[in-house]
Amino acid sequence: MKHYIDKIKKIELNNIIYFFWGIYVLANFLGMVGIICANDICLISLKFVRYICYLVFALKICYDSRKDKKISIIFIVLFIIAIMITVFAKNNGIICTFIMLAALKNLDFDKLIKIAFKIFSVAFFITVGLTLLKILPNWEFNRGTLTRYSLGFDYAATGVSVYLVTIMMYFYIRKNNATYMELLVLELINIFVYRYTDGRLGFVLITLILFVQLLSKFEFIINTFNSKFIQKLLKIICHTLPIILFILYHLLIIMYANNSPIANKANKLLSNRIKLTYQAYRNYDVKLFGDNIKWYSWAGYGYSETDDDFTYNLVDTAYSRIIFDYGLIFSALLILGYREILIKNYNQKNYWLLFVIIFVLIWAFLEPIILNLGRNAFALALMPLLEIGQIDLSKKEKNNAEQL
Repeated sequence: MKHYIDKIKKIELNNIIYFFWGIYVLANFLGMVGIICANDICLISLKFVRYICYLVFALKICYDSRKDKKISIIFIVLFIIAIMITVFAKNNGIICTFIMLAALKNLDFDKLIKIAFKIFSVAFFITVGLTLLKILPNWEFNRGTLTRYSLGFDYAATGVSVYLVTIMMYFYIRKNNATYMELLVLELINIFVYRYTDGRLGFVLITLILFVQLLSKFEFIINTFNSKFIQKLLKIICHTLPIILFILYHLLIIMYANNSPIANKANKLLSNRIKLTYQAYRNYDVKLFGDNIKWYSWAGYGYSETDDDFTYNLVDTAYSRIIFDYGLIFSALLILGYREILIKNYNQKNYWLLFVIIFVLIWAFLEPIILNLGRNAFALALMPLLEIGQIDLSKKEKNNAEQL
């Protein structure tokens, strides 16, 4: 009887955690809506909601630790590093993320993604719809003769970013069950969003994702994918991609500093991201546990590039942003962590999640989302890493008792 009572309690607790995960996702989404992010009271309220979620997740960790007397070495190491980053960089974001990963690691990953997908997709279309009806403001961002629109969000690039992560979740959930009509409609929406936001790189990545999903419906493509050559190539990619992308971006920065034509073209393609990162490396020191840097972007501001009263100071690319925010040690562990997750999903033949993580790593060239659970729910894929090197404390207690 006690076993069943505990089982019922566990189910109820998990449902509560799923609920607060949804609240957390919604709070982060609302923080990207223009009219809300421009209101200090709204921002404080959303921050309060997020901290309530963190408290609930922390209580979940305490509850799990009483029931399951296991602890992993990597968990202890990462927790210590997170504390160091919080102290030295005055950045509590990493400890909050750590709490969430630890609290959610025993829950159904697919269900967590489905909850985030429903919230993002519904909230996205409501926001854009209300903006087109002129109920929400559609801020303009001018770049020479080009005018970009926010579609109700805090910046023009935010709209395409939200749609991109929604498409990634759709890709993972629907897999090759997506119909041709669904893929066509989603691409038409992509064109519509691009038309308003001019989010070129996001538009290309969304098109690529939908194209891969389209190819998965053809049997000869599946047979080719399962061939020894492609599988061997995919295995190599899983072992090297995060490290290669990390090194490649910093190599481009070095080349840009030396006025390389290739780096200059890459910088133009990436909308000056290489230039801005190069400037950040010149202005700030690289530290072991990160730094408390005040980043400023155009988000929330209607702007023209000729404005002189605003200083743009932002590193958009995740591969450098994690170094500034979290330091060298954590950055190296995070890159290796993504490598480990790629290898794990390849070995388990979980190809759909594997491809999504690859898309996330490519997306990381554009935005610092590699560990942002509020905007990238697939960072939850890192949860299994917290169980590496587990120690069963109950066995140790039993052995000590027998020795006594």
